[in-house]
Amino acid sequence: MSRRWLIWSLGLMLIALVALFPLRIALGLSPVERMGFTARAVAGPVWSGGIGDLRLRDQALGSFAVGLDPFASLGGATLDFARLDGPEGPLSGALHVGGARRGITDTNGRIATSALFGRLPIDAVELSDATILFEGDRCARAEGRLTAIVGARIAGLDLSRGLTGTLSCAGGDVRVAMASGSRMERVDLTIGADGRYRARMAIVPGAPDLALALSLFGFQSRGDSMGLTVDGHF
Repeated sequence: MSRRWLIWSLGLMLIALVALFPLRIALGLSPVERMGFTARAVAGPVWSGGIGDLRLRDQALGSFAVGLDPFASLGGATLDFARLDGPEGPLSGALHVGGARRGITDTNGRIATSALFGRLPIDAVELSDATILFEGDRCARAEGRLTAIVGARIAGLDLSRGLTGTLSCAGGDVRVAMASGSRMERVDLTIGADGRYRARMAIVPGAPDLALALSLFGFQSRGDSMGLTVDGHF
């Protein structure tokens, strides 16, 4: 066997090995489990695989088509994802799990959050061109919009259009200050590099009946508004 033929053979074997590298093994080598993600099933090669019943801690996210981006992966692993099914509809973007930066970029869609925000009555969040990237223990880049969907039926309160705000970096954390159209209802959310968050919801009740209903949800009087603060971990 000639030297040139041996080099070509080894090159083809390397290409085949990379092309068929199992997604399951690649995810096992990445920090996604430490980030709180688990899945019932993972199948296919890293370039075009699938994840079934993905969960973020206790919150079900659905099933996804996943593929490694070979161009964006020079500085770490970047996985493009698109949800295949789920009651929340489409969800797509890129997950960065290697290199200096980690987080999501160019993400659009809805994520159910009823199991993530504890007592806070936020059933889902909608992301619009959302990017959240951490470098080390600090926010490196945050942009796009986030809308909190309040599903709880509270007498005298209509938040069917949600509360919307713009993502930004603030003091090393990601921060988004969301408000309703009337600006009488607000949610201030901060997220740290370790996944810990603090969410503060404040509502100006305007009527005794609404104040009573809010108190049953755990809101407490704070001047002319009623507030509820929840600390947790994604």
